Amino acid sequence: METQIEVPVRKIRYTKNIPERYAKVFNELSMRCHEKGKVNERVFEDLIVDLKLKYRDVGYVVTYSNITAESDEEPVHLVRVVDLSGIINDLDILRAREIVTIPIASAVYYGCDTDYEYMFNVDVDTKWLRSVYDRKEIEFGVGSQRILREFMDDVADLLHEYIPAVP
Repeated sequence: METQIEVPVRKIRYTKNIPERYAKVFNELSMRCHEKGKVNERVFEDLIVDLKLKYRDVGYVVTYSNITAESDEEPVHLVRVVDLSGIINDLDILRAREIVTIPIASAVYYGCDTDYEYMFNVDVDTKWLRSVYDRKEIEFGVGSQRILREFMDDVADLLHEYIPAVP
């Protein structure tokens, strides 16, 4: 039985202007996608995994989900860049603040081309973030290098599912 975790989001603000630091991730994905030619689900997933590994060190988590309808000829994906750098560079923020703002760049990919690009700023309760982090410490042991990676992936995946594709 899977437990549904409620993400305690206080407020979501959005804009159509995606800062260059996130837009470059989308541009790189589009460029690599076009270089591959005809893109299927497997190729797209491989491109996402490459970008996820490349940008993890700067605190970005690249997430995606398949939103292909049966009538679509090309795969349709929701791709997000979840910026957790402000948290992972200063974990004390989880204890010092009540709310933290997490920037999330979002785009819908039709094959290799994007549409519906939005920048979300999501205010999240730090108690929830702390509980996710604490669960990772229990799971992997205090001081484990794996805690931060797993924490980043879990938070990014949960926010990816929680935030709508289009406001």
